[in-house]
Amino acid sequence: MSVRDNMNFLPFQCFQSFDDEYLCDVVMCPGKCECKGYCMDCSYLNMTTFPLVSLQQRAVIFSGNQLYLWKKSTHHNNNIFRLNIGKNSIQDIKAGSFIHFKMLKELIISYNHLTSLNGNTFLGLISLTCLV
Repeated sequence: MSVRDNMNFLPFQCFQSFDDEYLCDVVMCPGKCECKGYCMDCSYLNMTTFPLVSLQQRAVIFSGNQLYLWKKSTHHNNNIFRLNIGKNSIQDIKAGSFIHFKMLKELIISYNHLTSLNGNTFLGLISLTCLV
């Protein structure tokens, strides 16, 4: 009898990791990033693109990379409350780029190469309380 056949008799329900069913939807940590609890730290890894973020992540640190453009994500990041994309090489943040970040309270964009921001840059950030 295989492990899969035994699934009905085991106290866990997540076949991929054999963890509790509450952890089944947690995506593996991308690349060389470090994930601890609900925080994903991808700082100083010379990454040029923003990685796919699990819906369970609450804080994402992506500082010190080689990101040049921040554009609207097609992924809903409704649970992220802290996003650090500071110390990159971002020259432009597209209008409406944060539309899917409804719960974002803290946004760090300092130490980039921004020269101006569009009037709709922060559209959708209804929970934002700190902008650095």
